[in-house]
Parts: sequence; C-alpha cells; structure tokens
Amino acid sequence: MKDDPLVEEARRAGQAYIDSFHGDWKAIIADLERRSRDAGRAVVSHPPKPPHPWRLQRPTDKKVG
Repeated sequence: MKDDPLVEEARRAGQAYIDSFHGDWKAIIADLERRSRDAGRAVVSHPPKPPHPWRLQRPTDKKVG
C-alpha cells in the first residue's frame, strides 16, 4: 500500500503540534480547550457513564462443555 502524501502531511503537522508543547499532554489539552473557547464553542464535561451490566459480571470457574 502506498503512503498517502496527505496522511503524511497531517501526521507531520500533528507531530509538530505535539513537539511544540514538548509532549506535555496537559498543556496540549489546555491549549485545545482554550482554542475551542476562543472560537465560541462550548467545552463540556460529561459525568462518567455507569458500566454495562454485562461488564459487571465476574467470570466463573465453571467450564462449559
């Protein structure tokens, strides 16, 4: 599969953005939130969702079959 030049350009731009913050994810997130507010978009935070019932079940030691 050939490398797409647009994908490579996007990866370089993303990496340059990350490098401009020296890989500090907290600073990156703060910058993205600031940019969203400056653009007039609301920054929202949703409470965590409760787990699905099937995720709460613990595996049993019983073997089927």
